[in-house]
Amino acid sequence: MGPASDPDAVVDPAGAVRGLDNVSVADASVFPSPVRAHTNATTMVVAERIAAALSRSRAG
Repeated sequence: MGPASDPDAVVDPAGAVRGLDNVSVADASVFPSPVRAHTNATTMVVAERIAAALSRSRAG
């Protein structure tokens, strides 16, 4: 995950996969660096936020 200027970032901050339409990632693989704590809660929060953003964007 990272800005468009980062050539190593596969997804944007909203979880959308760069270069592919209608493909998003909402799990721990979007973290730009390793998480020092237990990843479950952090992953759930990221997934919920990405899911909410996708829902809003597709609602019309």
